[in-house]
This record gives sequence, C-alpha cells and structure tokens, in this order.
Amino acid sequence: MSAGLDGVLGRPKAEWTPSRDAYLVELFIEQHNLGRTAYNEYKNVIRSVTHDFNKKFGTNLEENQIKNRYNVMKKDYGIVKALLSNTVCRMVVADDKVWDSYITVRSEARPFRRKSFPLYKQMSIIFEGERANGKKLASQIPRIQFEHCYREANRSADMLARMGANQSSSFSLHSSPPEDVKPLLEFDNSELYLNRRYPITLVNF
Repeated sequence: MSAGLDGVLGRPKAEWTPSRDAYLVELFIEQHNLGRTAYNEYKNVIRSVTHDFNKKFGTNLEENQIKNRYNVMKKDYGIVKALLSNTVCRMVVADDKVWDSYITVRSEARPFRRKSFPLYKQMSIIFEGERANGKKLASQIPRIQFEHCYREANRSADMLARMGANQSSSFSLHSSPPEDVKPLLEFDNSELYLNRRYPITLVNF
C-alpha cells in the first residue's frame, strides 16, 4: 500500500490493514475496560489511543485520523449487526436473491456481501458498551422520565434526532441551532400548531 496525502495540509494518509485495525480495536477495548468511553471521556480516549497506536507502528497519525477510523468502524459494525446471520464465521450467509433484495433497500451493506467481518465480536464490546453506558447515564439522572411525543408536537427535536441518526460522529455539540432546525424553532415560537390525522375505520352495524 503506497503512501499518500490525506488532502489536509499535506498530512500523511492513514494506511489501514487488518493488523492495524485489530490493534486499534484492542486499544479501544483497553480504554473501555478502564471505564473510559465515548460517553464520558471521548477526547481523552482518542488522545490515549492515538499515542499508543503511533508508538506501536511508528506512525505519526493525528487524533482526527484515529477518530475517523473509529467512526468508520462504528458505522460498519452497525451495518453488519443489522444483517448478520452467521456469528460463527462473522460473515453474512444468504443466497443471491436475498442479497439482491436486501441491497436494493440497504445499499451500504453491499461491501459485506463477499467480505468477512472478523472483528465483530471485539467491536461489540466497544459499541454495545457505549449503548449500555448511555442507559446507565440516564438512570443516574434524578427524576428523569421518558414519554412518547408525536413528531408534530416537537418538530425541532424530531429533526435533531434525524440528524443524529445520520451523522458519522458519535457526539456533536452545537453552539447555535443548525440551519435545518431554525425554521422549526421559529414555527414553535409562533404558537401555531399542526393537526395529526388518524385513519378511521367505519364499522357497519
């Protein structure tokens, strides 16, 4: 694999191999075992992992490059988890008709049609642990209560949730409302409301 530039100020391009990916996952598992995750010490985790990774391979990667690889792994893990049918060999097994049908709906799964995902079990420690820590964090907040709310009642929150589901990073902090949310906030401030329509089934007696 030849060296290149990452396109940012002549930064050396990160070269990822199976052995490097495996060691990177191992480093994140070590951080997880120390109780440091993306939910509580994300910056410190990335900084520590970057240092140890560069020391191991004699590279000079930046924290953003490690963070980007982490996000790619997290995305791939989510894709494989959604379609995994053979957890023994870490490879999805299905006939061509099933694959063709699935890829029509979920095109992002195409790369895994002929490719194994050997680090699935190890990645589950990291990413499933993140979800568990998120639930644990919520449980530590006093008097917290979750209630269902129709999207028409809070379209701003609905838009933020959609944006979060589609973003590659695990955490985003906004100093001001995103552009897509601003008009929704203005609508909320107008004190107008939206009706929600329900289908009605007529019954003849």
